[in-house]
Amino acid sequence: MRSTKLDNVRNLYCRSKMMNHEELGKLVDEVQKRQSEFDHVEVKAARGGTPKRLYEPLSAFANRTGGGVLLFGLDESKDFSILGVGDAHRLQEDITYLASELMEPTLRPEFTVDEVENETLVAVETIDISMARMKMLMRGINCG
Repeated sequence: MRSTKLDNVRNLYCRSKMMNHEELGKLVDEVQKRQSEFDHVEVKAARGGTPKRLYEPLSAFANRTGGGVLLFGLDESKDFSILGVGDAHRLQEDITYLASELMEPTLRPEFTVDEVENETLVAVETIDISMARMKMLMRGINCG
């Protein structure tokens, strides 16, 4: 059976958007193995609070085909070791405010907060703006 555009849209948007524990662990493993960020993944420490300058990566991911992930709780300067975030709730509030009140168009990032090696990590997934607009237009799609 041939895949249609509608099937492709369903595949992109009819799944749970939030990263699960296994996916988060795999992403951490890949970053640590590579000892580098990816085009679609940026690592931030956030142990001492919400990092400054989050506008740039959020904007870049929103304008990148496929979007991207901000991964908080790894220390890039120490071989991407897991150090955890200081206050996951505050981090989510700060990013939500930035994305919804200070960015145009408004972004709606998805948050995954989970424990890896007994430390709290936060993954912030941002889909690209063109896909976000398409998703808004296609809310009537039956995902069942």
